[in-house]
Amino acid sequence: DIAVVSEVRRDCLHKVGLLERSMWVGDPGKKGLAIIPLGDWRITAWGPRIRDKWFAPVVVENSVRAVQLVGVWLHDAGGYVRPTLRALQELAA
Repeated sequence: DIAVVSEVRRDCLHKVGLLERSMWVGDPGKKGLAIIPLGDWRITAWGPRIRDKWFAPVVVENSVRAVQLVGVWLHDAGGYVRPTLRALQELAA
């Protein structure tokens, strides 16, 4: 079980004891994007780094498998097609 949560503050993850096992991207003191592996899932690698801010690629693993996952937080008002296409190109490289 892996949660991808948008609009979460880093300090909230810390308060509930999930920060150490999570990946969080965002601006300090503001809301961001978190990938939170639960159970026996663990984040074992981060990256590659995506130029656009709200893409969070990670590798998560448990005792049975490894999965590449990209958490995404996009808003319609900011346009999401171009950033998504750029991210996909960067991930494919």
